[in-house]
Amino acid sequence: MFKLAEDRSKKGTPLAKTVMQTISDLMNEDEKVVMLEADLAGASSSTIIQKDHPDRFIQVGIAEADMVGIAAGLSVEGFKPYIHTFGPFATRRVYDQLYLSGAYAFNTINVYGSDPGFTVGPNGGTHTTWEDVALMRAMPTAVVCDAADAVQLEWIVREFAKMKGIHYVRANRKDVRNVYEPGSTFELGKGIVLKEGKDVLIITSG
Repeated sequence: MFKLAEDRSKKGTPLAKTVMQTISDLMNEDEKVVMLEADLAGASSSTIIQKDHPDRFIQVGIAEADMVGIAAGLSVEGFKPYIHTFGPFATRRVYDQLYLSGAYAFNTINVYGSDPGFTVGPNGGTHTTWEDVALMRAMPTAVVCDAADAVQLEWIVREFAKMKGIHYVRANRKDVRNVYEPGSTFELGKGIVLKEGKDVLIITSG
């Protein structure tokens, strides 16, 4: 059950740090959880995992398709891989690998695509992605999530560890305003009414 934050003007933990700290916590609970990074440890805060769980942290470098292939192999061996790179590289660039080595082969890969959309505009068109949700939604077994804040993002990352298949969560790296109180829980695939009204309907994600 979710509870709306009392003060939604305050910001929570940076989202990248939320993801990586949650994965590190999961590693404390489950020895099968592993993390793969594509040369963005400093940007994504996966240095947290590199420090706390160096034996289950794999720095692949700028080789995103290889990262997906390695994650698929780890899944075959019973591990629960999480992978990270920027949104366009986590979806568009590696789509064939995710589709065939992941979904088609019934493997489990948990994907964090950071800075989707135009959140890193100064980096130019190569780092923007408008189509990541559409691509991932077309993939068999895929679950696609767009977190509203750090609380919901932590819950999503934890849920992924319980599921099989391809799972994609998109979120920027920086902090955002609180929407939910810590400890809130959610239901995948079900919308949440934040405020009742009668004049206009606004639907959003993330």
